[in-house]
Amino acid sequence: MLRQGQGRELLGKVLREMRISAAKKQVLQSIAGSFPCNALLHKWKIVPSAACALCGHHAETQSYIQCSCPALKEARIRAHHNLAQMLWKGISDSTKQWYIVAEQTVSGLLGLAQPEEHIDVWQRAWDEISDLDLEGEGDDQLAAAEAGIQRKRPDAWAVSWDQRCVFILEFTRPNDRCADSLHSTDAQKSARYTPLRERLARLLQGWEVEIQTYTMGIRGSHDSDRWKTNLNRLGVTENRANRLLHDLVSQTLVELTELYKVRYAALQQHPVSNNVERSF
Repeated sequence: MLRQGQGRELLGKVLREMRISAAKKQVLQSIAGSFPCNALLHKWKIVPSAACALCGHHAETQSYIQCSCPALKEARIRAHHNLAQMLWKGISDSTKQWYIVAEQTVSGLLGLAQPEEHIDVWQRAWDEISDLDLEGEGDDQLAAAEAGIQRKRPDAWAVSWDQRCVFILEFTRPNDRCADSLHSTDAQKSARYTPLRERLARLLQGWEVEIQTYTMGIRGSHDSDRWKTNLNRLGVTENRANRLLHDLVSQTLVELTELYKVRYAALQQHPVSNNVERSF
């Protein structure tokens, strides 16, 4: 809770607003790094093995549950989508200057309603791009770590016809146990889509093309300055940005506990001899 520049003041506010419950206890355990996963229970000599009871991975850590276990892949995808959709809707509801479109293919971007004066440049540019180009480039270790959560194309696009701007938008829900996790995630996502951004900038003559990364750690960590700068660039006022961030941090903690619920339900259907499951 003492890390600077990671939204701890807002996280503390959201925690104070949470009612006392088993879910809040799980959140507090997660923030403290003491959620009773098998790796920790084994260290405490409560279970005979640190392995994941669902997939057999050698160490079931808190971050493994939230970010990597293949048995929980669908729940992680759902958590990512719930948060990303909340973000895109929040931006759309807060600005009239930009069109926000989620998970679009090239044909979808070609099909956007375009003012007559922009049709020629827009259509010619996207005629030179394929869906394969939208996958980005580089050694994407983050995607591997997220075990398939990341889409092959950007999470969303922001288009302003008046300002002649198009932004590539990426939302990520990574593990945030390390102090530099947020910044390294932002850097990896930016690097992945930089070739696409540069190519579009060449094709869209007279347009501004940028990449915006929105990173929210599994425990609500976020770079509030970066978020507010991005949102302000999209015409979101400071008051609306503060409300949106509050709601996203709150929902992030909900998604954290929902994943634990899915894990618990899966364990009930997948009993193994080396697992000791308790209601912590």
